[in-house]
Amino acid sequence: MQVVLLNEKQNSFFNYRMRALNYPEEASHIASRIDMLFQEIDGYFGQTGKRIEIDKEQNYLVFREDAGVTIELDMLSAGEKQLLYILLTVFLMDEQPAVLLMDEPESSLHIEWQEKLIKSIRKLNPLCQIILTPHSPSIFVSGWESKLVYIEDLFSKME
Repeated sequence: MQVVLLNEKQNSFFNYRMRALNYPEEASHIASRIDMLFQEIDGYFGQTGKRIEIDKEQNYLVFREDAGVTIELDMLSAGEKQLLYILLTVFLMDEQPAVLLMDEPESSLHIEWQEKLIKSIRKLNPLCQIILTPHSPSIFVSGWESKLVYIEDLFSKME
């Protein structure tokens, strides 16, 4: 699974990591952001006994179980893949202003993951405006209720 942003840079996690070689002055910032991303991901996957790593031989992302077993990304569950895709996409925005549109991002996610998702997105890119259409209230119950805008309210104001 390769996560790519469709913009003028065509960025990927691999390309982001390799920037440290081309721009050594950014190396420590890049490393600290990757550490933050991995801590965030491990905060979700910790309860499953999996942790994210960079496979040094193949130079790509993998998960390892506590017993040392390697889990390729294509072996993850649908919810795990979806969460990883969302977090990597936001991470690759590289803390730049962006708009993230998501339809039912909570589908396939464990309820505890739903409750943490917006906080994680904001941590990975505080400049990201999030527009989502959830069906589960769990996604916004952790302090985001005051930020909600209901579509029907917008239409009633237009009348």
